[in-house]
Amino acid sequence: MSLLTALTKKVADLTTAYNSLIGKIYKTDAFTHQEDLNASSKIRVFINGISQYVTIEQIVYSSVLSLSNVGVNGIVSGSIEYVEGLNYRTLNLVYRLNNTLYYSNGFDLISNNGGAQPRKDVYYGDSDLDGLLFIKEGDEAVIPSEPILEWGHQLKLTHVDIPAGATAPENVLEITLYDENLQEVGGEWDSYTDTPAEVDLVNEEDFNTGVLSVKFINAGIVGFSLINSVSKNGSNISFIKFRTKLISNIDHILRVSLFSEAGLLVGDVDVKNNTFNFNATLLNEWQTIVIPGTAFRQDGIWGSETYNKVNISNKKSGTTCFIDSAILQTGVNHQSNVFEIPENSIGVRELKPELKATIDLGVSNEVNWMAGVQFKKTLGATTIITHANLVENKTTFLQLTGEQAFSIQHVAEIGGIEDYDGALINVLQMHCTDATPGAEKITANWFNKF
Repeated sequence: MSLLTALTKKVADLTTAYNSLIGKIYKTDAFTHQEDLNASSKIRVFINGISQYVTIEQIVYSSVLSLSNVGVNGIVSGSIEYVEGLNYRTLNLVYRLNNTLYYSNGFDLISNNGGAQPRKDVYYGDSDLDGLLFIKEGDEAVIPSEPILEWGHQLKLTHVDIPAGATAPENVLEITLYDENLQEVGGEWDSYTDTPAEVDLVNEEDFNTGVLSVKFINAGIVGFSLINSVSKNGSNISFIKFRTKLISNIDHILRVSLFSEAGLLVGDVDVKNNTFNFNATLLNEWQTIVIPGTAFRQDGIWGSETYNKVNISNKKSGTTCFIDSAILQTGVNHQSNVFEIPENSIGVRELKPELKATIDLGVSNEVNWMAGVQFKKTLGATTIITHANLVENKTTFLQLTGEQAFSIQHVAEIGGIEDYDGALINVLQMHCTDATPGAEKITANWFNKF
């Protein structure tokens, strides 16, 4: 066998192995007992080749994907911080888009002043432009709506409400939780601990600003609370930010929790190594921890609507560290790190019958978007695939096979990992971004082939 022949065979073997891996990424098990499917039904899925079980409900809300940190688009850590006027700035922001993490810190996003009527501006990242951040200005209206982003490569991170004639946003507040232990009468929140021997609330040994800080003194699993007489709305949190300085090196873990006035847990977050800009082994240097408000949600929802207590605790016995400059910012609502459900999305009840079968178009070339989610077509001649009853923000799948030329109505270009192969079944993912008659737009990507 010649060297060229051997190399050609090796390339062919590698290509076969690669295609097998691609198939595992997108493969899902066949549904069984479909008549009994409900929100709690479990489905085995392969994500990056790893087998996981999720429920129908978890797929719809994507919460299990977010909590398992397996690639859901959204803010991972950090925040977009309000500065002044209509000026916002990234603050140790890490966000994920199309399975890639992007980082930005200190990048200014400045909206134009308000016009004659209110509008909504969307701040977004674009994976086609190396994850850079941009502003898309909404149209002015009595009741404004958010501008529509391009599906697939642009991701909303937050939106900003711009009132008519405004030079600054409404309802954006920066609240000092702890700086100089001034309590509520001094403009901070009241501080309290059950273990004053291990948690010094008025430490003068070291501090980030002023002359005081909180010190965990060779602490066990203890903490302190910051309490306010007025409850806040959990869903309005932009972020909680504080500074910490670690003294002893035992792989620190801090926990930040929110509680309601009745003592109910609203949400909590463990600050571990390499999360929220935290280096758990960095000693004797002040670090800034930034936790986006959406991180406090439990399984994608709030445990309670309101909170009036923020608790910061130490989860590693024997740790010595300082806490200072704790800030809460409200009013800049970030895009959730689980998918928000668009108004026209298909819910669990509507989805159930659509999971039962793939609709065969037969001699028809028309995809009826209200009839189902999965369709198939065997091409017997040059074909134009058309659409009926488009549903904005809905995604459908079309299986195509047959050695014939074809085009898709309202699709400018088909993207994806591979080209069409008429000898195989090619799965095309179609997403409707605009269902307006006369302005219909569909994005399409090759999803899989087998």
